[in-house]
Amino acid sequence: GKGKRIGYDPIGTLTWLEKKLWGPDCQDREGLAALVVGHPPVLGYDVDKDLGPTVDFYVSALTGVSNGNNTGSRVAAFLSRTPGLLEYSVAKRLAPRLARFQTARGAAAGQVDEVCLRAIATKTDSKFEEWLLKGGAGGDHMLESGRSSEHRTDVEGECMRTPPRSRNGPSCFVVVSNLQSGGNIGNIVRSASIFGCKQIVVVGQKRYRLTGDHGSRFDVDRCHLYTHQDAKDLLHSKGVRI
Repeated sequence: GKGKRIGYDPIGTLTWLEKKLWGPDCQDREGLAALVVGHPPVLGYDVDKDLGPTVDFYVSALTGVSNGNNTGSRVAAFLSRTPGLLEYSVAKRLAPRLARFQTARGAAAGQVDEVCLRAIATKTDSKFEEWLLKGGAGGDHMLESGRSSEHRTDVEGECMRTPPRSRNGPSCFVVVSNLQSGGNIGNIVRSASIFGCKQIVVVGQKRYRLTGDHGSRFDVDRCHLYTHQDAKDLLHSKGVRI
């Protein structure tokens, strides 16, 4: 995770994000709000050591795609839809993976788009290797160019979408209830991804921390419901035996 400043300044961070991504005359307050609400820890990141380099990485990567025109607005739209991408380390993860992707595909900067960047950031190590062997983004788009199917943990009753997974045998679902430790939840999500579960049904509170999943949150659908009865009805409607 990113480092936090001692005596951090959330207002200063907001101001920096606003100017960096939306410019001095920000007209998209909803985009800025979506970024912060979608990834609250961003307010505690060290701008100079963590947040700045990460934003600069995405800006640099997408500059070729935009031919230098409106790159900031494109990155702003990208990160406001997928704010969790700000948590990844440039030096330890993003830059090395981008270099490997470009080497594997012989990709110029203009061939690295939002689809590629999200895969580079979020795929687990094993899935990233598989993705490279399959030719990178080809045939494995996690989102359509310019649009996002970002997982959200704060949308009531709405299923979080991911690409369809090919499966053999009956579908498996995981029900998570009484959410407490973000680390435990992350481990469950990671295990569900490894075993090819079709969906995780989250019962109870809408907002919860999700840590230690190593990007597997992007591999498994999640759906939020408030009661166990709702979860039971949903699973029965899918023909699932509980």
